[in-house]
Amino acid sequence: MPLILEWEYTDGSKEVERIPAEIWKTSDEVTKVFVKRKEVKAIVLDPFLETADCDLNNNSWPPRLVSTRFDVFKERERGGQPNPMQQQRRSGQVGAE
Repeated sequence: MPLILEWEYTDGSKEVERIPAEIWKTSDEVTKVFVKRKEVKAIVLDPFLETADCDLNNNSWPPRLVSTRFDVFKERERGGQPNPMQQQRRSGQVGAE
């Protein structure tokens, strides 16, 4: 499986780097050093979800929480946050124009 890395720099620019699957040809474990000219703000592994990865929580540095489909479903079941249309309806502004 190839490695697809997205580098985000402190100046706001981004760079996508693709490392071919042949990197795994000789060993199951690989160490690679990256030298960048800019200061790195964040790194995301497989930013376009092109590979079969069932745990997206360990794909970024610094770590960020990724909501699963189950989490989204449970949030919707609990009501979640009202959207702008619901807020407008509750405030009585609907049809007042």
